[in-house]
Amino acid sequence: MAPAKIIGIDLGTTNSCAAYVDDQGKVVIIPYRGGEFTIPSVVAVDSKGRELVGYEAKRQISLNPFNTVYGSKRLLGISYDSEVVAKMRETVSFTMQRGPDNSVVVPIAGVIYTPTQLASRILAKIREVASAHFGEEVTQAVVTVPAYFNERQRHEVKEAGRLIGLEIVSIINEPTSAALAYGAGRNRTERVAVYDLGGGTFDISIIEIRDQVFEVKATGGATFLGGLDFDRALVQYVLSNFKMESGIDLSGDPVAMQRI
Repeated sequence: MAPAKIIGIDLGTTNSCAAYVDDQGKVVIIPYRGGEFTIPSVVAVDSKGRELVGYEAKRQISLNPFNTVYGSKRLLGISYDSEVVAKMRETVSFTMQRGPDNSVVVPIAGVIYTPTQLASRILAKIREVASAHFGEEVTQAVVTVPAYFNERQRHEVKEAGRLIGLEIVSIINEPTSAALAYGAGRNRTERVAVYDLGGGTFDISIIEIRDQVFEVKATGGATFLGGLDFDRALVQYVLSNFKMESGIDLSGDPVAMQRI
């Protein structure tokens, strides 16, 4: 199999994956060992001080909640005083601190990580899987981001690639990439609404397709209306019912919260 020169990466809030176009023009999702096609966007440090990424990190969530970080994509390019940090504090067990220039940093087992560094660890894991698939190192990628990402956030994604020597040649909005997949090779002329319901966001883009030309006419989205937020609503429901039945409030117990 000839290696793809450039892979496409979906850097997700909850899960990430990669794909490439084969010699026949078919898009192929790169598999992870065990037959999975996605990798959890989770970074952790275990009790022995080893840095873990993906499934290995996700398995640490219940046993090692303070040193397991998930949903960190939401922290890219935002300030410490933002609503994002305040909302995340309601549901996560790991700590977020004020960094230089009012940025956000995350301490994990005594080591300070920036959101960019956390993103770089996830990108490195994806590249590792892709490189193993092709039998040689992957050095270039196109990465998708939420439609609402501003220039600072997009810069942070490129910087995450630079930290590991991965050249991010282009950044594409997630709804736009979905429209490209829908319209590629179909020679359609139409206006479509593309919804992207992910782990962290719910985006919509109105895209006009004319003879393989894709033009984004409008875009919008909600930062806190994804799978993680559905989980948060269910957690609050469980906590409320448990307190009503037992009189015990588990919201102050990080380990219990993580297990719920």
